[in-house]
Amino acid sequence: MKFLNSTLVVLLIFSFSSCKENEEKKKHIAEPESEIEIKNDVQPFAKHIFSQFTNVRDFTMDVDETEAYFTLQSPARELSVIMKIENKGGKWQEPKISSFSGKYTDLEPFLSPDYLKLYFVSNRPISKDSTNTKDMDIWYVERTTKQRLGLSLKT
Repeated sequence: MKFLNSTLVVLLIFSFSSCKENEEKKKHIAEPESEIEIKNDVQPFAKHIFSQFTNVRDFTMDVDETEAYFTLQSPARELSVIMKIENKGGKWQEPKISSFSGKYTDLEPFLSPDYLKLYFVSNRPISKDSTNTKDMDIWYVERTTKQRLGLSLKT
């Protein structure tokens, strides 16, 4: 009987200490670690550029912050193009329609992790011989170096 009581006491102590450890772990997990320190409030990005357009969406930028792509749509959304902006000397330049965009409805640009491909959604025809647009498909343009996105379209 003494052995049973001793075993029961040891088990109770062990379970209480385990519960306490679990609560400490939960507290630690529940408290998010702040890796990014926010200096001020949320600020608009490149306000001098984006404030001139009414329908801007789908933004992607390289890690060096030297180039960015976004979707620009007409007010009624019947036109949609992928725009490119470049950062030269710490200043974002005026946006230009990307060389592969402008003929079809193009949107949702996304740079691959190596920055050699830009994926996007488009209603362009699958066949080069056709001019009939269809539903949206995922396309990409590819470049051999980070310097310039080429015209090699793939679906």
